[in-house]
Amino acid sequence: MSVQTILQDFSREDQEVHTISEMEAEIDQQLRQRRDRLTQVFEETILPSVYSVERDLQQAGYWHVLQLQQTGPEGDAKPNIVGVLFFFYPEKTSTDQYNPKMLDAAYRAEMFCTEDFRKISLALAFPIRFPPKVEVTEKLLLPEEVTTDRVDAFLEDFIKGAIDAYRSDRTLI
Repeated sequence: MSVQTILQDFSREDQEVHTISEMEAEIDQQLRQRRDRLTQVFEETILPSVYSVERDLQQAGYWHVLQLQQTGPEGDAKPNIVGVLFFFYPEKTSTDQYNPKMLDAAYRAEMFCTEDFRKISLALAFPIRFPPKVEVTEKLLLPEEVTTDRVDAFLEDFIKGAIDAYRSDRTLI
């Protein structure tokens, strides 16, 4: 093996490393763009509807908890919203009486982006006490398919479904 062959091999490896670095940078850029797009969908479409339902529940005095999930900021960038958890239990009580057991019993609406930041998952989870299990209904939507009307209908199904499940769970043997 000559020195020239060794240097050529080294230069090819260096080019491959450079190509891989370029590909990683391009993938990071695409993911950043997807996260920014999904954050925009959350801020402009999903959260206004969620806050509207939250105000209605506050005015009526029903127990609920709202949690936003965010990714950490990269440098000086603002955090990206990647999900919303909305807990609701159709009993009139102060939300200040928060405890983890109430979250386990509460009905849940989950709005999260998928791991690849391509779609948004809208899921309803209704714990049922008799027999104990959790019913989950899920829809996957592209960001452009998420509209105010769809989110409003989803939240309406959530509240109605929670009330129906609550009433059906009240049957004692």
